[in-house]
Amino acid sequence: DYRDPWNLLKRGSYISRSKERRYIELSDLVVMFSSKFEHDMIKQYSIPSYKTAVVYNGYDRVVWEKMKATKAHRQKSNRMIISYVGSHITFENGSGRDPERLISAVASSENNEKLQLNLVGCNNMPEDLQNAQLAEINYLPIVPHEKALEIMYTSDILIVLGTDEQPSNYTLTGKVFDCISSGNYILGISNDLDVDYVKLIEELNVGVGCKNIITDIRSRLDNCFDLWEKNLLVPQSNTDVYEYSREYQNSILVEKMQSIMAVSVNERQ
Repeated sequence: DYRDPWNLLKRGSYISRSKERRYIELSDLVVMFSSKFEHDMIKQYSIPSYKTAVVYNGYDRVVWEKMKATKAHRQKSNRMIISYVGSHITFENGSGRDPERLISAVASSENNEKLQLNLVGCNNMPEDLQNAQLAEINYLPIVPHEKALEIMYTSDILIVLGTDEQPSNYTLTGKVFDCISSGNYILGISNDLDVDYVKLIEELNVGVGCKNIITDIRSRLDNCFDLWEKNLLVPQSNTDVYEYSREYQNSILVEKMQSIMAVSVNERQ
């Protein structure tokens, strides 16, 4: 069961690659965390497609439904609410989760007085807080999971952010599935638009992606603001969100295991 790449991400030693190949050969089923990863692994290790399955990390349907039963969905206010809910948000170059450019984009927008940015899960505070004078920016520490979901549910735009200069194209953070469950518009930000989470957001038509460049982020947010003012800022997706729940994803795994076991029994007979 792969939740992260092994030698496909960083080519290890001959011994490491040989071990991975051997483990795959001995497996009856190899579970992958994304379709792109499955495609590349099949190609790299010549894995028969019948012994692979894609099982996304998914979102917790029970927890989401419990929260939704007690909270109202986003309601129009005098500010468009943008939320980046992460863990270990760090204001350091190279941290991988540095929202400095996002903050600058919000603060420098011509609509900044009507924008609110929530940064949830901050490890530290930026040294320069002058941007806070230009827009309402809230720096929050890590909060309980249920509270994080509540913030996401009551926002207008949710941010999925990666700031690595050379990100892995296999990056598919579990948070993107919570964003999908929220029913809100998603902006995926990365230095490479081929990363898995940006591809998934755009393929499902639940939002858009953009480069981690201030002008690009600001342009996307300004476009979103125009839609928000017209009450049109909603995902245009026909996707059944339930398909990205852990419950549904687990059913895919169970069905695949049952089919493999059935074949194994028939072969023994």
